[in-house]
Amino acid sequence: APQAAARAGSRDRFPWGPAFDARRAWYKGNAGDKPQNRELRPDAFNAFGLSDVIGNLAEWALESRDRRSPKAPRTALLRGGSFRDDPEDLR
Repeated sequence: APQAAARAGSRDRFPWGPAFDARRAWYKGNAGDKPQNRELRPDAFNAFGLSDVIGNLAEWALESRDRRSPKAPRTALLRGGSFRDDPEDLR
């Protein structure tokens, strides 16, 4: 899943730690409401070797509140976050 690739095994909210870092994410404040290209910095890569993954993709997911029961009702969620989102909506 894209969110797992973005986190690269990290248990924090972001692959670099728990706090938002505008230099490492695309969001409404730096993307100008459209996809952008930028130069990669050495610290831009996560543990899987991926870069620019936070704010690069939002995905729809179906998730159950009770993960132990395969028959539990599932809810559609928007995960990740895109360049049009505020920092608090990125994952």
